[in-house]
Amino acid sequence: MLECQWDDVLDVYFGLPLFYPAKEGGSADWLMVGEVPGGVILCVPLAPSRMLRHNKARPIGVYEASRWLRDMYLEDR
Repeated sequence: MLECQWDDVLDVYFGLPLFYPAKEGGSADWLMVGEVPGGVILCVPLAPSRMLRHNKARPIGVYEASRWLRDMYLEDR
């Protein structure tokens, strides 16, 4: 995990992120990917709501995007 603060999660969220499905069987359902100030591309895995609401998700970490995810994000953007 990066030395990131939860402010980075907000920067990704409000920076018009792209969403990608996470790997089957993992803790996350979706990966929210976006660029933060300074040009770093971060990945925020999103897990289902603890209250099992289908329209809610919760961040479970923040990481620097892997090379393949960063490349996919840059291409899709």
